[in-house]
Parts: sequence; structure tokens; C-alpha cells
Amino acid sequence: MPLELKALPAEEAIAYFKAKGYALSPTFDWRDMWQKDHAAAFTVAKSAGFDVLGDIHGAVLDALQKGTTFEQFKRQLIPTLQDKGWWGRAPAPDPETGKAPVSQLGSPRRLKTIFDVNLRMAYSAGDWARAERTKGTHPYGQYCAVDDDHTRPLHRAWNGTVVPMDSDWAQTHATPCGWGCRCRWRWLSHQDLKDEGLTVSAPAPAKTVTYTNDRTGEVTEVPEGVDPGFGYNPGKEAVDLHAARVAAAKWVAAPPHLAAAAQAESVKFMLGSLVQDFGQWVAKIDRTGHTIGDRRVVGAMSQDVLDFLASKDASPASGALTVQDTAIAHFRSDRHVRGTFRPDGSQRRPAVAPPLTDLMRLPELVADPERVLWDGKKRNLLYIFKPSGADQRTGKLVLEVNWSQKGTGPLYTNALVHNSLISEADLDGAIKGGQYENVPLGK
Repeated sequence: MPLELKALPAEEAIAYFKAKGYALSPTFDWRDMWQKDHAAAFTVAKSAGFDVLGDIHGAVLDALQKGTTFEQFKRQLIPTLQDKGWWGRAPAPDPETGKAPVSQLGSPRRLKTIFDVNLRMAYSAGDWARAERTKGTHPYGQYCAVDDDHTRPLHRAWNGTVVPMDSDWAQTHATPCGWGCRCRWRWLSHQDLKDEGLTVSAPAPAKTVTYTNDRTGEVTEVPEGVDPGFGYNPGKEAVDLHAARVAAAKWVAAPPHLAAAAQAESVKFMLGSLVQDFGQWVAKIDRTGHTIGDRRVVGAMSQDVLDFLASKDASPASGALTVQDTAIAHFRSDRHVRGTFRPDGSQRRPAVAPPLTDLMRLPELVADPERVLWDGKKRNLLYIFKPSGADQRTGKLVLEVNWSQKGTGPLYTNALVHNSLISEADLDGAIKGGQYENVPLGK
């Protein structure tokens, strides 16, 4: 029989799972969130339309913290799920199709899968966080399979494989490698290899199987022996994405010149993770339309921009550049594209919205803009960029300097309040007419 999975307190695993609780993403199908998305958010298939994600996340977190068994987890959670109607077979709304087919909601078997996969993923992330801290002394990993009748043949064949922890093979074979997989990694030093008579392996490049996600259309190459959706390193992704988001969030309270310095330095090592994490957030908002007032930091003003604002007696209280989920939803709405109406009832000129792909890479755009302009009348900044694709127009991001967040006291950032595409001729005309002024950049 398979070993009973019992949660054991692990600081890193708990921290990983707590962080996912800040991004609860109801879905209809497990494929609606794919691979790396799961490193930054928590979901359960068929949970869309039911207020159960917080309860399930809380119960798994409680199991991690207290070391409870599945039986205890199940007894705690089932009454709540039944009270909320998420139990047995019932109609479940599919946001993608608008239909509500009869589906399997909660059941002991589903809870077992939820408990098993989420705990194993949390342990994997915790293992990786510890490995990252100790890789200077323990740079190798050994794949360890449970050798019994329930073990997949390929997983049994991988048992004992020793590779550098930063190798491609370790990333694509991070455990668990599929539903019900009980494999783990152990981290080894040079002395461990010598003492145990182990040698570093050179596994042949994994054969892959082409898998098409029918929900999203995404096509991926999955290593043979790894279930679709499991061919990534949850620990590394969670560490990279969460660390980038947390680091950028600190720019809000930092003195503006320190935020500028941190932004300049971050381009060297964390911009990719920040773009990826932010892009996942934007894609989720676009897909679901669900907003909760969440605000993300996309960057910080450069020192050149800060110096210019000081010359205009407009020094910001914070150097952080932020955007709220409600703004992202508005930018993608029909109303934003159609334009709004003036107080006299006449329609404003409709905005031409940039592609979704440009919204998803905002941290990259503000880190290296084509130009930065100053709107002296509104005392706002405009970050100018080249849009993706074949569009010949110019992208324009409008940031309100010293935007005050309502209801939170004296918290100031510089918020993205508008984005659109504009012709070069119109932009040059606005500059020549004195509406905008170029901000000198030292690049």
C-alpha cells in the first residue's frame, strides 16, 4: 500500500503555501492554470462559482502547520464544503463557455488528491528553498523514488540519479513528477558523494511528448515519464516569482533615490521574474475579469526622472510605479476602447488599446522606455514605448505622480491611470505645441 502522506511542519513549505493564498484563482478545469501559474496562485478545479477556495487553502495550510493526517484534514473540511454546496455531482459554471455542466465537485477522492498534490508541491518548494541556501556546500541532487508496486517504471529507473542541482534535468524532473508521485530529492555535498561512493550522472536528454492543453491551446513538450502540468520546478518558480514581487513591493516605502537604485540594479537579475509574475497576474485578470483592488509594483522612477521632477518642484513621496487590478480590467474593457463622455455629453476620442502582451510586460516597458515625457498641465509622467506586433503607432503610459491610495492613510505611489496607442505625428505635435516636455534621460 502507498505510504500515508502526513504533513510535517517545514518553515519553507509553509511560507510557499501561505504566499499562494494571496492569489486565490477559482477555475473550472485544472488546465486553466498551467505549470508555472501554480507557483504563484492557488486553485482547485470546478471551484469557479463556489466560495470554497479560501476554506480549502486554509485547511491545507493548517495541515502543513500542525502535521495533521489526511483523515483529520477530511473531517475538518467536509462539513464546510457541504454547507456551501460544493459536494457530490452538481452543475459547475465554466467561465470559458458560460455553461454549467454537471460535474464532480467535492468527494473524498478529490480531497485526497488536493491534499496529496498540494502538500507534495509545498514540500518540493521548501526543499528547493533550502537547497538554494546551501548549494555552495551541497551542489548536487539525488533523485529518490519509493521502490514498491505503485512506483512508475521510469521513476524507478531514475532512482539514484545524481546531477548538479542547477542542471536542466533537475528542473524538468523536480518532484512530484505527476499525480500521486511520491519521489523526492536529497541534496549532497562533494564529501557525501565520496563517502557514499556516488558519481555524478549524465542522463541523456529526456525524450519528450507533445501535449496540447485543450483549455488554453498551449502546446508544450513534456518529458517522458512526467505528467502534463508537472514538467517544471515549483520551488524555483515560486522562489523567483515571489522574491521579485516582494522585492519590488518594498520600493513603495523606500526613499525614492533608493528605489531608483534598486530598479537600476534589478534589471540585471530579477526583471525577468518580475515580468513573468506580473504577466500571469494580468492574464488572470483578463481571463476572469475578477478584481479585488490588488495593486502591483511594476517598477520605479530612474534617478534622471527624479532629478527632472525636482526641477519642477514635483518630487514624489515614493519612487514606485504601480497599477491596480481595476485599472487593468478597465484597459481591457469595451468602455476603454470606445472612449468616455465629457460632462457636456460629447464623446471623447476613443482610446486605442495596446495588445494584451504589452500590458503583461509593463515592468519591462517602464524599466527601459523609449522616452519619458512630462505633462506640465496635469503634472503627470508619460512613459513612451514601441508596441509589440506590426502596429506603427507609439505606446503611451500615463502615470499620475503622487497618486494617493484612498482609505489607506498617507500612502503615495505613482499610479498608471491610462494607456493607449498614439500616432508619432500626434505625439510630436503635442510636444511642439508645449503640451508635453521631454525628460532628459542619461541612457
